Amino acid sequence: MDENTTETKTTGEETTEEKQSTKTWTQSEVDKHAAALLNREKEKYSDYDTMKQTLESLMQEKTEKENANKSELEKAMDRLQTLEQRNEELESMSKTLELEKLKNNVLSDPKYSDLPKAYKSMVTTSSNEEEVRAMAEAALEEYKNDFTGKTSEQFGIPAPKKETKFVPTEVINDPTTLANALRERVSNLLKK
Repeated sequence: MDENTTETKTTGEETTEEKQSTKTWTQSEVDKHAAALLNREKEKYSDYDTMKQTLESLMQEKTEKENANKSELEKAMDRLQTLEQRNEELESMSKTLELEKLKNNVLSDPKYSDLPKAYKSMVTTSSNEEEVRAMAEAALEEYKNDFTGKTSEQFGIPAPKKETKFVPTEVINDPTTLANALRERVSNLLKK
């Protein structure tokens, strides 16, 4: 009997193991299982939009009640505070614009017309016109020191081989024809 009992147990265990190891899922079963999981998750959050709308309406009601409970003086104080903040912002913007205008007025002087943007950017805004002029003068002086008296070779730019002048042999009134003639002339010069 022990042998039969042992065999039966072994056979019973093998049968259970076989069922567990041979269980396969078809694509439709996997799809059904995934759909069921998805539906459960959707059900959890199905009332989200309703709750959101309810919360928004409650917040709006609360704000309306607070405003209704405020006295006219409190409402006026709130408006005054808002207007004071806006006024401070506008004053700050106005001051910035005035300083920029002062800087631009100084730099619009013909004396600084050839000053490159990089040097003009050295001039910062100041509330004092003399300071702005002094900064502009310093930028102009630095520009002159950087570039005056130096040849193009010192900046790594080769000197032209020979000076050529373009002398038209005919008058061209059509812009397209003129552009084509100039392109041809430039390409000829580059080939040389």
